[in-house]
Amino acid sequence: MSNFSFSQWYASNGERLNENRRNRYHTDPEYRQRVLEKNRESRRKRREESLKNRPPKPPKDPNDRKWKTVSVRYEGKKQEAYTIGALAQKLGCSIQAIRLWERQGVIPNAPLRSPTGDRLYTPEAVKEIRATLKKKGRLSSESRKRNPDRPLKRYARFRDGNVREVQLYLIGALAVAVNRNVVTLEQMEVRGALPETPFRVSRVGRRLYSKGMIEAVKATFVEQQDDLRGDAAWKRFHDAIVARWTALGVMGATLVEEVPGMGTSRAQQQGTRGA
Repeated sequence: MSNFSFSQWYASNGERLNENRRNRYHTDPEYRQRVLEKNRESRRKRREESLKNRPPKPPKDPNDRKWKTVSVRYEGKKQEAYTIGALAQKLGCSIQAIRLWERQGVIPNAPLRSPTGDRLYTPEAVKEIRATLKKKGRLSSESRKRNPDRPLKRYARFRDGNVREVQLYLIGALAVAVNRNVVTLEQMEVRGALPETPFRVSRVGRRLYSKGMIEAVKATFVEQQDDLRGDAAWKRFHDAIVARWTALGVMGATLVEEVPGMGTSRAQQQGTRGA
C-alpha cells in the first residue's frame, strides 16, 4: 500500500509548480485563453448557485419607499433636503436628466450643495421643479397620460404665408411612439440626430409635433434601426426625417401668438392658462 501524500508532495513542489503555471500563462496564448475561459465558467456556476440558494425578496411597497435625505440648515431653520438620486426617483426620471435640464435652464439649479459638492433639494424646490416640468411637458408619466388622446390646438403660419389651426402633441407622445424617453430624444436633438421641430413654444421651450411628424419619425426608426451606428448613419436618419417632414409641408412653419383679424389666438389663451 502506497504511503504517498499529495499534501506533503504539494508542500514541497507547489511553489515550483505555480511558478511554471505563471510563466506558461504569460508566454502561451492558448493556455492563457483556456485558463480565462475556465475561470469565467467557474464564476458563472458560482453565481447561478448563489442565486438558486438565495431566498426571494419580498415585493417592495412604493408607499414605504424611503427617500435618501440629508439634514441641512436652510433659511435659518433645520430641515431635510433630498439628494439628486431621491429627486430623480420622486420624478420618475434619471439623474442625468436632472443635470441636463439644469444645464439647459429648464429647471432652476439646486439651491443647496453638500460639503462634497453634491446637489441637495429642499421640499419646496422639489415641488417647484415638479410643477415646472409638468407645465413644460417634461415628465414622461404626465406626457404619456395626456398626449395620445388630447392634442393641443395651436395656430401656425406655414411657408405659403397661410395661418391654420393645427393639432399638436408634446414630446412625450413622440417618446411613446418610438419607445424612447423624453431625455433621449432631447439629447438626440442636441447632437443633431433628430431635427428640431418647427413647432416650438419659445416662451417655455415646449416641443410640439403633429401626428404626421410623429408617424414619420417612427417609420424612420423602423426602417433604419438596424443601421444606426456611427455619425454617418445618424445623419442619414436625420436627413430622412427632414425629407418626410418637408413632404408634410411643416418645415419652415412657425407657431403664432396673434392671428390677424382674430385678436388673441387660441395659442396665447391656452399658454396663459398653462402659465
